[in-house]
Amino acid sequence: MLTAALLIPVSATATTIRKLSLDELISSADDIAVGRCEKKETIWIERRIFTISTIAVSHGAKGDAAGGQKIQVHTLGGSVKEPLPVTMHVPGAETMAVGEEMLLFLERFGDKKQFRRVVGMSQGKLPISDEPKTKQKAVHFELPVKGVKWVDKSGKAVAPDAPDAQEEPTPEGSLEGFLGRIGKIRAEQEKQKQPGGAKGGGP
Repeated sequence: MLTAALLIPVSATATTIRKLSLDELISSADDIAVGRCEKKETIWIERRIFTISTIAVSHGAKGDAAGGQKIQVHTLGGSVKEPLPVTMHVPGAETMAVGEEMLLFLERFGDKKQFRRVVGMSQGKLPISDEPKTKQKAVHFELPVKGVKWVDKSGKAVAPDAPDAQEEPTPEGSLEGFLGRIGKIRAEQEKQKQPGGAKGGGP
């Protein structure tokens, strides 16, 4: 099971990231939650700059993050003013705007697993919008291209970096439908963990 995206520095302005499937995002996540960013702050943690976003959770689909809670999500990078003005930019890292609603795939990290971060960098943050035509909330899947090279398990370039690569179906649609899809995949993953699950789990 993957526990983090693979980051390989290519240059001062590029990052290679292993592209994750939806199944991998779900299995790697300790928490899956819908929420809205309420505030952000940037601090130093062990000589690295982190942006900490406070998320008001409206719905939890996995883990301890439940509706009504407020959680903090750590993202590597950001700008600080003390002791000197410094900006740390990480290509491929997710960005969160105050007021933005999103679906988050989160994993725990730290010595005591006390912090949360997004699985697979920008892959694990799916923006949510209100669609006036359907009057429903919609989920969107966006992959940054600038400064990022996307590869598969073998290190081979995949879409959008390989023009001839077949792109996986984009997991977009209504939020309600997408949460239902996550629930079905989770149920299948749990079934596979049971004795005999890998063989179908039947009697």
